[in-house]
Amino acid sequence: MQNYISVNITPTARERLAEAIKKFGTPSSYIRIEAMEGGGCSCGCGGVAYSMMIEDKPTEQDVVQDVGGVRLVTSKESLPLLEGTVIDYYDGVESSGFVINNPNVETPSCGCGGHH
Repeated sequence: MQNYISVNITPTARERLAEAIKKFGTPSSYIRIEAMEGGGCSCGCGGVAYSMMIEDKPTEQDVVQDVGGVRLVTSKESLPLLEGTVIDYYDGVESSGFVINNPNVETPSCGCGGHH
């Protein structure tokens, strides 16, 4: 099993993550990213669900890595599901937010927008 986080973060997403840490975290905070097979929603699409949150301290079982100046942390179980993932930030007229693109997931996202 790999022991590194194979994720890329676009410059816009890095900027927005840094802003979120500054506003809601501390200088020593991490961004936790997790992936869960099965979609995690009631729609039944079976995709991969993602979550991101600010966290102050990783656990001993976590994998921690600096990705483009952003300190990411994830569980070892999420590593294979995150392989090749790109975190981006979309800022449009009707919506804005982080977009997680995983080229290895075959199931397209459904209408709930919570997974890929």
